[in-house]
Amino acid sequence: LAGICTVGLLLAATVLDPSGKDGVLSRSGKRDLLLGSVAALAWAVLALIQMFFQLANVLGLTLSAAADPGVVSTYATEIPGTRALLATAILAMVVAVGCITSATTGAGMAWLVVAVVAAVLPALAGHSSGLGDHGLALTAGVTHIAAAVLWVGGLAALAAHAARTDMPMERAVQRFSPLALVAIVLVAASGLANAYTRFDVIGQVLTTGYGQVVIAKVLLLLTLGVIGWVLRGTIVRRADSRSRWLVFARVAALDLL
Repeated sequence: LAGICTVGLLLAATVLDPSGKDGVLSRSGKRDLLLGSVAALAWAVLALIQMFFQLANVLGLTLSAAADPGVVSTYATEIPGTRALLATAILAMVVAVGCITSATTGAGMAWLVVAVVAAVLPALAGHSSGLGDHGLALTAGVTHIAAAVLWVGGLAALAAHAARTDMPMERAVQRFSPLALVAIVLVAASGLANAYTRFDVIGQVLTTGYGQVVIAKVLLLLTLGVIGWVLRGTIVRRADSRSRWLVFARVAALDLL
């Protein structure tokens, strides 16, 4: 969640509201960048905490024993999962510092790219890395997370700004809509590709619990797409007023939930 907030705030600052002159962030963009720094700092701390929990779980130690400097220095970089979380924490900390010192959309975009990379790193060491169709599973997993954090993060940022109406919302929504469409297609395609690597025969989609979960997720994804279409097609195209953006914020909050 902290990673999603980080990505969403950086996306808002650099893509949805780059209204400053000569590449300089707008007032709203600068505020988003500072809030993104706070979210990235929280993300770094949480990734480290998760790393200690995972280290304790893998080694069969208590949490206090896993936090021992000797244990961390010996094993944290040897276990794929903890190594990925450590790298995520480091990159998130870099983003947190970078956001404080940046004032242009170009710099903000660079930190956005770093944040997305930090978000996908755990996928390289997750369950997909041990599947038979290794290449497809990893590619699908990385694509799945990158598309999801951009989509959900961007929607969260839009909802927050719509509730405050502190940026040109018409333009922001127009810029986000193509990104959201590409992201939702990538989430669906990569999710199905990842599911494919876990089935021996296609019939398992209906006969296994995992297959039924996949079907449920596809239906939920279609529902989210319909909600997004309603947002784009009915609320956004109405006459400009603060009330419609409050409605947009409420429906977007439902979409996020």
